[in-house]
Amino acid sequence: MLNRYQHEIILFCLTFFAVAWFYNGANWNHISRFDAIFAFVEPGTPDTGTFRIDRFITDPVEGVNTGDWSQNPRTKHYYSNKAPGPALLGIPLYYVMYHVERMCGFDPAHGVSLLINAYLLSLLIAGLPVAMAAVFFYRLMLARTSQDSIRAFLLTLVLVFGTLLLPYSTQLWGHGTAAAFIIMAVALFYLRRNPAALFCTGMLAGWAVLCEYSAVFVVATLLAVLAYQRRWRSALWLCGGGLLPLVLFAIYHKICFDSCFTVANFYNNPVFTNPDAVAELFGRIKPEVIFGLTLSSYRGLFICMPVLGLAVVGMMRNHKRLPPDSLYWLCVANITLFMLMNLTFNGWHGGTSFGPRYQIPALCFYVILMTRLPLGALATRWLVVLLIISATNMIVATAVTPMIPPYVPNPLKVVYLGFSKDLLTPYILPIGMDMSETAAAVKYSAFNLGELMGLRGRATLLPWLVITAAGIWWAITKSDRTNSTDPTNP
Repeated sequence: MLNRYQHEIILFCLTFFAVAWFYNGANWNHISRFDAIFAFVEPGTPDTGTFRIDRFITDPVEGVNTGDWSQNPRTKHYYSNKAPGPALLGIPLYYVMYHVERMCGFDPAHGVSLLINAYLLSLLIAGLPVAMAAVFFYRLMLARTSQDSIRAFLLTLVLVFGTLLLPYSTQLWGHGTAAAFIIMAVALFYLRRNPAALFCTGMLAGWAVLCEYSAVFVVATLLAVLAYQRRWRSALWLCGGGLLPLVLFAIYHKICFDSCFTVANFYNNPVFTNPDAVAELFGRIKPEVIFGLTLSSYRGLFICMPVLGLAVVGMMRNHKRLPPDSLYWLCVANITLFMLMNLTFNGWHGGTSFGPRYQIPALCFYVILMTRLPLGALATRWLVVLLIISATNMIVATAVTPMIPPYVPNPLKVVYLGFSKDLLTPYILPIGMDMSETAAAVKYSAFNLGELMGLRGRATLLPWLVITAAGIWWAITKSDRTNSTDPTNP
């Protein structure tokens, strides 16, 4: 029988293998992050050593090379309009890549080398943290299911393969990286109560905010839990851990936007702003947006990821039999806050994307609530069936592309249509200053490893599917389900 550590190794390998198999290229969102990394590292330009992306914005009105920019009104310099975390993580990585490749006689900023660097940066910044978070989440699930290894393993698979975490870990977004830091922070917060763990919790939660501004909700709710429990010293340890990310946050925004806490969105590209909205970004909640984010074929959370519907069942389960604890309320609070933020945001749909991407940092809270499901055969069957449906949706979207234009009314239908016609990993956009559409740039602007092995179309997924299915089957069949009691709240 497999022990806990073997399960963790399997989960890490399965997750990392999945995000490494696919690279879905770059559009405006990702390019603006790459621009900041390239600008800081590449020597001999006016932007070297800065976060300015001026030399990349050759046409700000048309969005060349990206429309995801913010402009400092005083200096007139352009910057990425994204939270700085992925760029801050990517700069030291690209510095090493760039200078090693130059020593080996390659040009890191052009051609195939640039594509390889973009893939590696995406994998290490967006993919690796998610693989690490899978291990933390499995440990949390074990604690919440009375050490039921099979159930904990299944719920971890729900998060990794049955949600938007999978497709959005194959590109340089901030959502998946922020979600990974949130998962690790919450797991540490509830599994360890010592000062070192609280310090690391603060550090991880702070990095989540650096990667996605909305992650501040998680920081606030963690502090609220400690305040409610009157654990003031623990709150100080958590705040101490968040000090370094806070300093980095303040320095970055001071350099770019003249104020420590003036975020990039305040000086956004005007095409994304609404003068009548609060901060030109937030307005009133509209009924059609509520439907759009939950049950619509456009961006419906429960349509593209139906397994998350079980979180509602877990949340509503008899409170007398299974009294809610602080983690329950933490989950409910964050789900509510992220949903309200998304509902009031003027770009609630997420633009060119698949599914409600602004909900990604909160997805772990839905799955945590699923630990409250009963252990009967019926509940288990529903879990497995809905996991299969959700995972199929996510795998198809990952295999084709998570970049669906905002005017498409049914993105799920589009990715299945593309999958049926073998339209996998389509050409996206060039990155950096390399605007030459060479054969290699067109062919490998997005790819999966099956293509590099010489396979074509849907056949490119076969090696990954076989290895992944074998790993999951082996892990489940070799598990010892020693506990079959209802989940407790440690």
